[in-house]
Amino acid sequence: MLGNILKFELRYHTKQVTAIVSALLFFLLGMVIVQGSFGGSEVHKNAPYVINVAVCFLSLFSIFVCTLLCGNVVLRDITYKTDELLFTTSIQRVTYFVSRFTGLFATVFAILCLAVLGTSTGAMFASADRLGAFDPMHFLWPVLVFGLPNVLFCTSVLFSIALLSGSLRAVYVVGVALFILYFVASILGDSPMMASSVMDPDGPDLLSLLLDPFGMTSFFWETRSWSVLQRNHQLFQPGAVFLANRGVWVAVSVALLVLSYMFFPFHPVLPKPVKSKSKAPDHVVVLPYQTFPVLPKGFLYYKNVFLSQLRLDMSGVFQHILFLLVLGLWVFLFGVELKENIFYGPYGVRFYALTGIIVEELVSIKPALLLLIFYASELIYREKAANMQMLVYSTPVPDAVLWSAKYTTLAALIGILITVNISIGLALQLVSNQPVVDWIAYISLYYYSGLPLLLFAVLIVFIQTVTPNKYLGILLSLVAIGITIFGRKLGISHYLLRYATVPNLEYSDMNGFGHYAKAFNWYMLYWSLLAVLLGFLSAGIWKNIGYDAWWKRVRAMGENWNVTAKLVLITSTLLWAGTGIYIWQNTNNVSVMRDRKDLGLQAEYERKYQRHAHLPQPIITAVKTTVDLYPDEAKYIVKGSYRLQNKSNVPIDKFWIGADPEVNTLKISINDAQQQSVDEEFKQYWYQLKKPMLPGAEMTLDFSMEVVRSGFVPFNSENSVVSNGTYIELEKYVPYFGYRAGYEISDPVLRKEKGLKTSVESAIPDPDCHLIDFETIISTEADQHVVTVGALQKEWITGDRKYFSYKSEQPIHFMFALSSARYAVKNEAHNGTKFRIYYQPGHASNVPAMMLAMQDAIDYGKAQFSDYQFRHIALAEIPQYPGSATAYPGVIFSKERFNFATDFRDATKFDFTYATTAHEVAHQWWANQLSPLDTGGSLFLESLAKYTEAMVAEKRFGKMNLKSYLEADNALYFNIRSAVGEKELPLNRGSEQTFVYYQKGGLVLYAIQEALGEKHVSEALQRLLQKHGYPNKKAAPDDLMAELKRSTTSAQARLIDDYLKKVITYDNKVKLVKSQTSSNGNLRLTLKIDVKKTDETDALPKHLKPDDDIAVAVFDQSEAQWNRATKPVHFQKHHFTKNETILTIEVNKNAKMIILDPFVNQLDEERSDNVVQLQ
Repeated sequence: MLGNILKFELRYHTKQVTAIVSALLFFLLGMVIVQGSFGGSEVHKNAPYVINVAVCFLSLFSIFVCTLLCGNVVLRDITYKTDELLFTTSIQRVTYFVSRFTGLFATVFAILCLAVLGTSTGAMFASADRLGAFDPMHFLWPVLVFGLPNVLFCTSVLFSIALLSGSLRAVYVVGVALFILYFVASILGDSPMMASSVMDPDGPDLLSLLLDPFGMTSFFWETRSWSVLQRNHQLFQPGAVFLANRGVWVAVSVALLVLSYMFFPFHPVLPKPVKSKSKAPDHVVVLPYQTFPVLPKGFLYYKNVFLSQLRLDMSGVFQHILFLLVLGLWVFLFGVELKENIFYGPYGVRFYALTGIIVEELVSIKPALLLLIFYASELIYREKAANMQMLVYSTPVPDAVLWSAKYTTLAALIGILITVNISIGLALQLVSNQPVVDWIAYISLYYYSGLPLLLFAVLIVFIQTVTPNKYLGILLSLVAIGITIFGRKLGISHYLLRYATVPNLEYSDMNGFGHYAKAFNWYMLYWSLLAVLLGFLSAGIWKNIGYDAWWKRVRAMGENWNVTAKLVLITSTLLWAGTGIYIWQNTNNVSVMRDRKDLGLQAEYERKYQRHAHLPQPIITAVKTTVDLYPDEAKYIVKGSYRLQNKSNVPIDKFWIGADPEVNTLKISINDAQQQSVDEEFKQYWYQLKKPMLPGAEMTLDFSMEVVRSGFVPFNSENSVVSNGTYIELEKYVPYFGYRAGYEISDPVLRKEKGLKTSVESAIPDPDCHLIDFETIISTEADQHVVTVGALQKEWITGDRKYFSYKSEQPIHFMFALSSARYAVKNEAHNGTKFRIYYQPGHASNVPAMMLAMQDAIDYGKAQFSDYQFRHIALAEIPQYPGSATAYPGVIFSKERFNFATDFRDATKFDFTYATTAHEVAHQWWANQLSPLDTGGSLFLESLAKYTEAMVAEKRFGKMNLKSYLEADNALYFNIRSAVGEKELPLNRGSEQTFVYYQKGGLVLYAIQEALGEKHVSEALQRLLQKHGYPNKKAAPDDLMAELKRSTTSAQARLIDDYLKKVITYDNKVKLVKSQTSSNGNLRLTLKIDVKKTDETDALPKHLKPDDDIAVAVFDQSEAQWNRATKPVHFQKHHFTKNETILTIEVNKNAKMIILDPFVNQLDEERSDNVVQLQ
């Protein structure tokens, strides 16, 4: 009997429209998901690592399929009221249980396998150089390790809930809960798939790794250090933590099945009889018969019907224990996410619980869409589920009234979720002792978060209305929303084609939702008008939803529309089309090359103009501009002039001038020159000189341009004009001469796809440094202050405009950014330099630390490198867009969140704001005084700034405080290197990999200083500045290495080569072999030191024999007791030449901790085994 019933179950599953559509969609999803950039650009599309990640995500998405099939098939007896008949048959309990579960599990697993087949099919569409050898095990192994346990977990949980509760709503709630569980586990486990992941240097704890039921967090953790070679060829070999994770959740799955088998009711669930407590009346009053007038129309009737239906719908949703469970899960998810994002940032950064930061975290609540889908299906089919649809839909109630009651219930659900989020934010501020609450910012969430959800609710209701059954409606709603949210990855980039979707909103205390606020209003109007149409279409077939075929419902659409309804429809359609045309014109009224990431345009630019790259062009020697900012209109106008000089050895007879794609209009005026040709597509302008410009000759060029930065164009944090906090890196948008190599595609694979040569043809580097004289007058609104490079000459007000005149004190690089905002100002003078910080009122907490960092960094640079070139330095706050800070000659622009909103009241923590400010001040030497060649330039610009930052922080806070910062950089270096998935290049080879020149660069230069001494390094840098500062030739990495190697031993010179010319990593360990008291009372410690050194410079890593000095430190305090005054009781460097060394040391105090390489002089991924805790 079991075999026959099982065959029936499988046939029943496979004949369901929901299962068929799910199978097709999952196959397509498999084809699409493998096209992602999992593991890095050098990893094959069919690499085992990529297939692992793809199967992980596909098994996660199987939650939805399992939920739908579980509700549609497992509960079919209760749904169709056949359970009483079923339980009168001879089917045994075990037969019923095994057949139902096996049918569900087999169907979901088969759909997952079909999706994996889709990944292998999708990989075939990749170019040959993106594919590795086909190996069936690359697909089978992930299915066994990830797919099978994950599907078992999902099906066992949902099947058990379905059997034990008999409630479809409970199945939906638990399905959503499983998805929430994944998000919570990913947040706690610091999964790299989470956008907010900060890659905690210490890694996730064991509990976080075990809590992930899908095993993704532990997989990412165990493969974090995989090289490109490993990702392309190596099958995942589960480690102890991963196996423990799988064991835990398989055990949970089996336990749930056992419990559900033992306790599920194998009999009809009968309603409990209700005992009446009322007594029969002694006397019955007979009322006379009378008639009542019934008027089933009019406002009062419609109002009463609406309120009655609304009460029923709301009570069905909100007065239910499962809804309280949903709210509890919601609070848990967003509470955990908010806490993690605010209190746990990179380098141990903790943010103040400011309303602006909380609002930015809460504005996007996409998980609410899942709740809308499931609750909409319940509401729409509520009457049918109770067999009341015939009665309800036979009443004279207008369709719109019934539709409005359902929709209002969904709107109330949205309002409740947003209110709960606001409550979470307020609670977090309360426990964080943050007294200032911006109520307007919180209330704005009802608009910026709520309105898109309201529009999605209309779409979901429409889909459910026109689909033949509830489960297919849920599935199609999921597909529609998935396409909308992930449309950009599917090639649907324009927001006019992505329902109720707008560009990502970023909140700032300085200007609210800023750039996209106005565009948001227009997009919402556009989609609201379409929602009106969808609402009318839904309401037009509402009464037939309960029983007519879907095609009959669609055909009956509009039969009952009156003249008013038709007029509203026509008006909405016309307004919708007109709004769309307005948005289209505003989003496309810019250069065709407006998106710098448009690979097709980049390739065309290179093909068209790269051959002219070596054409001699004049050098700009002076810039004079007048800039008018119009924050309320989101635009600015620039009028300027260049003084040009021919510094080449040949006459120049033709000027080739270009403009950035974001420049809307540009006019150029050159005396004795005639415009020869214009390429408006790429904004390239050619001028023929009437008389050639001879070597050494000078000319003047005048220009005027207008840039409109409305919310309809993509946001650019380097070119933003907002109501408060405008920031423009103007040097990038004024006219330029010659070929722009920055437009070229650098990725070799993408170059090949676009028909370009695999490698970029390097232009002949210009060895000379070219500075300019700079002068500007900038006007803005009367209540704002402008900050830019140069010394402020004067400021004045004319009408409603405020003007600022700035002029450079000496020649500067071609760099002149500006900001404009309503600033508060902090002024100080120190050692002959004027210091000024411009900040948002209310953001003064970190201003003293930033002022101290500026002064310390200037003092250190003057003492160790060379004189500071200006008499002033300013720092200006700009909104909290991506990034941290940017340095310009004499001025620093510092981002709001990571510098002004960070909480460093705990003095034991490393002050990241102080370090960032010192880093940016260091650029006054390592960018402004020393200009390197492009190849290897990041070694000078960023690595030396990181070194200076570390030294300044050490002088101020001590070496022990710096230790946590160095360890964080070490961990981030390895984490980012793993996430990028590219072959690492040495520092001296011009690597543009951020983890190389930021994290590694700072660490190795600090290690060189530890080996050679601060004095030696400072003298080397002084000589470097003298030889290669303006007006001398630019510096190259070999120049720095030569200065560092001066007067060093061969061992020290080899150390410098290891750090700067190679990719060297270590795997060091220390173990305590024996501890005993010596005859003189000291503590004698015998240690076993393991040193493994690997050279990863070439394609294949090779192990090297160690020949290194490594420090061993002993402390008499545990790490929790350390402070800035802590010092080791023993610190000594030892020379290691073997992989294993037995070392004996003596200390005269009680030892609590031993650390090998305490100050991170070696790049060692696993530093936990560098520490020994003593009793």
